[in-house]
Amino acid sequence: AEGYDFFPVLVGPADSLRQVLDQANIDQSRYELVDAQDYIRGEEPAACVFGGREESSMVIAYGRLKNDPDCDALLSAGNTGALLVGSICRLGLRPAVLFSGGLIACT
Repeated sequence: AEGYDFFPVLVGPADSLRQVLDQANIDQSRYELVDAQDYIRGEEPAACVFGGREESSMVIAYGRLKNDPDCDALLSAGNTGALLVGSICRLGLRPAVLFSGGLIACT
């Protein structure tokens, strides 16, 4: 929407992302597409986000969230356990936070 300071970064198979945006008549210039051909499947153990999957969309997204000051949140429709484990292991807990939820928002 016009007037909002919001620029989504979509991480996944770039060709598929472009196709979905095209089919929905969405202006691709309003999004950044980061290509990731690997993803953590729902049936995989959550611990796979620890290592060996550095090219997966979720791990790439966590790296971006942690290292890019312009990135403020991570949303995923993927493996919920990996999202939880990744938020703790890749981002760490903030003081006085005992657990993390499925939506990560840093301010």
